[in-house]
Amino acid sequence: MAPLLTDMPSDRLDALIKHPFHRENGERLVDFIRDLRQCNSAEDVVAFQRELLHATLAANLARAERSRVIKRLRKGQSLPADAPDLIVGDPHDLEDWRLESDVLERVARHLRSIGDAMAWRAFRYDRRYILTLGRNESPGPMTLSKEGTVHEIQFAEQQWREHGRFTLLHDITNCLRFGRDRLPRPERGRAGCPPVRAEDKSEAAGERPAHADSLGG
Repeated sequence: MAPLLTDMPSDRLDALIKHPFHRENGERLVDFIRDLRQCNSAEDVVAFQRELLHATLAANLARAERSRVIKRLRKGQSLPADAPDLIVGDPHDLEDWRLESDVLERVARHLRSIGDAMAWRAFRYDRRYILTLGRNESPGPMTLSKEGTVHEIQFAEQQWREHGRFTLLHDITNCLRFGRDRLPRPERGRAGCPPVRAEDKSEAAGERPAHADSLGG
């Protein structure tokens, strides 16, 4: 886990806040907030979630690449040939890689906060859903190296393509952590479908993987 801002020395905190990744993401968050407010249809929300998913996966991948470099340098090994570019600092300095990794952890967390806003809106600001689906440990960063992540994304696309349902992906939020899901139907505001585990590969209508919630018309 990245250190808290309150635990950082002032010079490191200053470097983190001024890092290009952090500054660029601050501007992007403003755009995401504006775009979410302008979502007026299921099509809008589906497109919005795709953009947020893309940004989240990119941030998590970038941090994973830096974590790999950090592990090698910690062991006294050389930089890997396919190491990513270090945006700020000396590529042979372990602390500079750690700083960039911490920045990307914050970037991903901020993006998931946008996911939280989308979740609250999807559940019509009914805190019962948020409280119920948030009672679990964090599943960790969302990456395409996880089979469950790939299945959930494919499921979301299938639900939209075949049934016109928007499927909320839990792992692009901070607040939704429960390993099972339910179907809130807008016309009733009630939970509908029984929970289904992520490893269930059935394509039957109405089933959904862990960390995803569908909203149908």
